[in-house]
Formats: sequence, structure tokens, C-alpha cells
Amino acid sequence: MISHDGIDICFMDLSGALERLSPRKKEAIYYNVICDMKQKDVAKIMGITTVSVGQYVESGFAQVAKEYFSDQIQTPKKKRKSVD
Repeated sequence: MISHDGIDICFMDLSGALERLSPRKKEAIYYNVICDMKQKDVAKIMGITTVSVGQYVESGFAQVAKEYFSDQIQTPKKKRKSVD
């Protein structure tokens, strides 16, 4: 169970969203988050770089967060370059 700002989340609650992830994102999340393996070990198993492991995990959780919490997440506004 994860608790933050009055929100309690269990991995079982997220199983539907996790199932909709790509196989590689699921694999990276499984090893890195659920099995608590280091990114270098996950990278070796998956045959990818440690950077890619981090990208899969971050992208996967962003997808899950968007699905479950889209009404609570505010997207940061992009800064515009000023033309002077």
C-alpha cells in the first residue's frame, strides 16, 4: 500500500492499468519496482541500457497516473521563448 496526500493506492488497485502497458514497460516495472532490483540488473536481464529501464518505468507510471488521476494532475505549462 502506498499512501500520499490522503490517497491510498495498492498495486492490486492498479492491476487493470498495469495490464494495459506495453510488455516492455510491464517487465521493467516488475523487476525494478515490484522486485526492487537495481536498474543495472534489470537492464542486463532485458538487454537494454539503464537509461532505457528508467524511461520504461517513468513512462509506464505516467501512463497509469494519467488513467487514474487525470482529473487531479496538472500539466506544467511550457515556457515560451521571448523574441526580443
